[in-house]
Amino acid sequence: LPRRIQEAVGDGGRVAVLAQHEADAHDRVVWHAAAGDPACYARELYAKLRTMDHAGVDLILIESPPRTPEWFAVNDRLQRAARGAGKG
Repeated sequence: LPRRIQEAVGDGGRVAVLAQHEADAHDRVVWHAAAGDPACYARELYAKLRTMDHAGVDLILIESPPRTPEWFAVNDRLQRAARGAGKG
């Protein structure tokens, strides 16, 4: 598992991950498949974020999409969502 996920589950936390590539299975990590097509990814993004948010996890991690022009809108939406994330 990637280091950030290992830290969270090592502390007893549960993690939701949105990624195009799934890593090793772990009982405290819930993987959500991200679409490989930017238009499909954009259509599904907020529904997947809501699903992960309501899953009772301690941390939501999202694999960075490609930094190419066709993914610009998706990356913009993720940056906006990240600015609104966190505990107040």
